[in-house]
Amino acid sequence: MKGYSGLACDKSCTTYRSGTDCVTSCPTGTFSDDYTMYCLGCPSNCQTCTAIDVCTECADHFNLRGGFCDPAYSLIMSLGLIVFLLS
Repeated sequence: MKGYSGLACDKSCTTYRSGTDCVTSCPTGTFSDDYTMYCLGCPSNCQTCTAIDVCTECADHFNLRGGFCDPAYSLIMSLGLIVFLLS
């Protein structure tokens, strides 16, 4: 029976682990965690990040502000207008 990491435990890595592969750099949408030596997923709305709380590029319709991806201003204004018109 496989342990927590399943097939990933069958191979020893000296670099980062992405799934069951050993990689020198993590794929887009993940960041390298030096503590676990795994490639971990970026927060939602981030396309790229350097840490769990530091986005460097945002998904469509989100703006990068202080390392976080906020909904685009135009989307917020559109929603505000809809709420105003409905009230």
